[in-house]
Amino acid sequence: MGPKQERPEVEVTFKIAERLLAEIKVGQLVNVSVAASDDRSFPGEVDLINPVVDQNTRTAEVRALVPNQDGLLRPG
Repeated sequence: MGPKQERPEVEVTFKIAERLLAEIKVGQLVNVSVAASDDRSFPGEVDLINPVVDQNTRTAEVRALVPNQDGLLRPG
């Protein structure tokens, strides 16, 4: 097993309703909450907005990058 690799940031993807797409921009700050971290939220920044809207759910996928220097967030 090789040395432990720290991830300086974690990619977080989420879906947003089509009607809200005009309100979100690349570079916008977001706060991410995860079930494993009780009341804590993690600041991040939107880096990608998929322009394709799912016709069944009327949502689009958004990706944010969240700094993870302390290693509290795990991918997956």
